[in-house]
Amino acid sequence: GDHLRVVQTATNDDGSSDTTSPLTPAVVAGAPPVNVTPPDAGTTPTHGTVLHGAGGTWTGASSTAVRWQSCTTTSTSSCTDIAGATTLDYTPTAGDVGHYLRVVETATNGNGSTPAASSVIGPVAAVPPANDTAPVAGTAATRGTALHGQAGTWTDENSTAVRWQSCTSSTDPSSCTDIPGATTLDYTPTADDVGTYLRIVETATNGDGDTEQASAVTDAVAGLPPVDDTPPSISTSGAAQEGHAVTGDRGSWTDAVSYAAQYQRCTSSTDPSTCTDIPGATALDYTPTADDAGRYLRLIVTATNPWGSTAADSALGDQVLPAPPAVVVAPGTGAATDPGTGTTIAALDQQPAGVGTALHPDLGDFRGATGVTYQYQRCATEDESSCVDIPGATDPTYVPGNEDVGFHVRLVVQATNAGGTVTVATPMTRAVAARPVTPPPAAPVATPAAAAAPAAGPAPVAVRKACISRRSVTLHWIVPKGRRVTSFTVNINGKRYANLPGRRTGVNVRMNGRPAQVVTVVVTARTRSGRKFGTTRRYQTCGGKLAGLPLATIRLGTRG
Repeated sequence: GDHLRVVQTATNDDGSSDTTSPLTPAVVAGAPPVNVTPPDAGTTPTHGTVLHGAGGTWTGASSTAVRWQSCTTTSTSSCTDIAGATTLDYTPTAGDVGHYLRVVETATNGNGSTPAASSVIGPVAAVPPANDTAPVAGTAATRGTALHGQAGTWTDENSTAVRWQSCTSSTDPSSCTDIPGATTLDYTPTADDVGTYLRIVETATNGDGDTEQASAVTDAVAGLPPVDDTPPSISTSGAAQEGHAVTGDRGSWTDAVSYAAQYQRCTSSTDPSTCTDIPGATALDYTPTADDAGRYLRLIVTATNPWGSTAADSALGDQVLPAPPAVVVAPGTGAATDPGTGTTIAALDQQPAGVGTALHPDLGDFRGATGVTYQYQRCATEDESSCVDIPGATDPTYVPGNEDVGFHVRLVVQATNAGGTVTVATPMTRAVAARPVTPPPAAPVATPAAAAAPAAGPAPVAVRKACISRRSVTLHWIVPKGRRVTSFTVNINGKRYANLPGRRTGVNVRMNGRPAQVVTVVVTARTRSGRKFGTTRRYQTCGGKLAGLPLATIRLGTRG
């Protein structure tokens, strides 16, 4: 409502003078503040990082106020006030990420208010967690030994998670793959990890996202020395014995690359300290020697891989048996010494064979025998299948009796040790001859002295014999009453001669020039019910025609 004028003063050396302008009309009401420079919101807004805005410059302003706005686009029409953001400093929140920001300053005086806005900045950048120190997996890694990893340190993380990875290369991260289930800081390498490199990958998370940080890789995972799952063993065919190969089994192993075997012999079945290596016995198969007899065998298997060796041993088996006795000199084949006279006598098949004449065969020589037994046998023919034991004849010497006449005699020797028995028969003697008949002395001429002599004893009875032709002979037999026979079998000297139907009562035997010795005849009858009965007869063969006593008819079912 006032009037205004301008007063101008001019000055020189002579003085000064004022010039006054005319009065203006009455002044109208005052104007609101005028913005000279707009406020500044800053640059590169980032979630969590404070923005320090700057106010504008004004004329006519008596006060100013600011507010921050969030804009969905760079268009100011998309901007809305941010509640509470009324200072020049503002920290963008997670809700601002991806939006644009500006600051609006309003100046006020008595004449009104004037707003001025900064330029739009943004968009607001997200800020995932920042890693400060990397996690640590460690250096040395060995299968079966736990690794204790260390977590890293972070800024702005809300949570972290870890996982282990296995890498085929120590320098190429693309060679790394996650290990299923390995999601804690502690991890125990397995057999699958041997030779690979391990690392930890830690992931930190906040509202703006995730950040991963990997540790340095470990050294290549070392394996363990081989592990014995099933111990070695020794298999035998029966008992382990000198001269009989045994077969070793190296057992089952984990992580073994190569194997070595070593047999040991042990003097104790319970004390491994008594075991010593057998020189050269380094294969899985081994044939025990005489040095092993009475000892115990053990197999040591050593498995090796690049990380070491492991030895495992078999159980101690049964005691190794010696080889059965070996025949050095067969009995009865060489000269022997008569124990009565000390003189040398011939081999058994060359010694006299007669009733009452003792047989003294040499008893042979057996290596490794711990015991020797003797058994004399009589044999109907020179075929050893006809030989049967003589009851009680178990001494080294034997004196044939009348029951041996016409038979051959031999000695069976058995040599024994823990490893077995060897049986050797001597050659057969000639057919045992009967004792010669001593004729009675002639009656002396009677003299007084003779008359007074005592009477002589009864004269010996001559041995009667029956013999059959060496060419052919007819045998007859009688079947007891009531026997219903279906067949007969005739054996001559242990061999089958004929099979005959039940209606036959005899057979003609062609002797084919059999040597002059005893012939054993066995006639066996079989009934409808399957029962057998028969009789054995022995005859001596003679040259030419039938001589001596006639042959009696064989009565089956009787002996004689």
